[in-house]
Amino acid sequence: MKIILDTTEIVADPALKGVYFRLLREYVASSGSQVIIPEVVIQEARRCMREDVTKLIAELLGAVHKLRTRYVWEALDRAITEGLEIGDADDEMLEYTWYGDLEDAFERRLSDFGASVIPSPSVPHSLLVTAELRRRKPFDGKGRGYRDALIWCSVLEAARDGAETAFITSNKADFPAEPSGTPLDSLLEWFREAEVGPAQVRVFHGLEHFAQVHITPRLPKLWEKVTLEAGKHKMLDLRQVASDQLAAIHDAVEAILRREYSRVIAGSSVRWEGLDPPGVQVLDMRELSNERGLVVARLGYGDVVAGEGPIIIEEVQEAEVPVLWIIPRGMFEMGMEHPKYMEFSVRLAVVFNTRTGEVENAQVSDAEVRTDPSEWLAGW
Repeated sequence: MKIILDTTEIVADPALKGVYFRLLREYVASSGSQVIIPEVVIQEARRCMREDVTKLIAELLGAVHKLRTRYVWEALDRAITEGLEIGDADDEMLEYTWYGDLEDAFERRLSDFGASVIPSPSVPHSLLVTAELRRRKPFDGKGRGYRDALIWCSVLEAARDGAETAFITSNKADFPAEPSGTPLDSLLEWFREAEVGPAQVRVFHGLEHFAQVHITPRLPKLWEKVTLEAGKHKMLDLRQVASDQLAAIHDAVEAILRREYSRVIAGSSVRWEGLDPPGVQVLDMRELSNERGLVVARLGYGDVVAGEGPIIIEEVQEAEVPVLWIIPRGMFEMGMEHPKYMEFSVRLAVVFNTRTGEVENAQVSDAEVRTDPSEWLAGW
């Protein structure tokens, strides 16, 4: 199957890492389908992202200016302070300063996803003029719809080889279709001129619609896995369970530190100030008896700051005992010239009621520390 994405799907998730793009990636890998993006869509997506990033950064810098005037500026993040240097720049400067890296990242994401970009279709202008005068969709009868018409022609051109083709768009007004995906109204008139059978092309209004028709029936367990990892599962929130198990996570990681790095940790006190939400990788899912289910996942914490700072210095002076503070990145990174990062993970097993979602039992085990604290404690 050829799966063609409209601009609406790209700009809704330009990082291509939301639930439905993760599902799509797995579906493509298992089915041998091909993801195609028309060049017109790429151009539109770049423009939309540029406008969105410029607007959001301008709003961010405006908020930082307000913080600067209302609060003690030295207590704020040094990185934000440096960002203020372009706070008075015009829109073009903001785009130049911030957008280039984002566009490069976007193109890398497309490449990693395996998407193919196809050039604009070779369609005569006379055909587009005729379609507009006859008010064929996606033209709206008011002179608008040229880019959408090029996208639709790209879809038809891709289907000429007889391959089953799915066009995914959230633009219901300009690309009307039945729930089954059969195009409606004047969209059908394009098929005759393109010499493409209407049965070859289906229109799906959004990635969710496509997933419901093609992905969930084919890969039912995949839907459960992806929604659990993304925190979108209707019954179980693994990140909330992890938050409820913070004390057990602290104990498991500290035990590893003291066992494997006893030389540098000995005599030190380990203090925790919570954790940022973890990354979740589901390892196992199964149904148990009596409406009970089991989920086993590995929780990865990769953005935790650990090391010296004003709080540690004060604690050392008072207690004369070295203190290793493990604190959420967003809370403690501000004001640190050389923050130090710790990466670790734990295994979480959860038994829950599949009817109510109530957690019956949760267990933390198999902690792994991926960074050597000897580097943090050098000189202690």
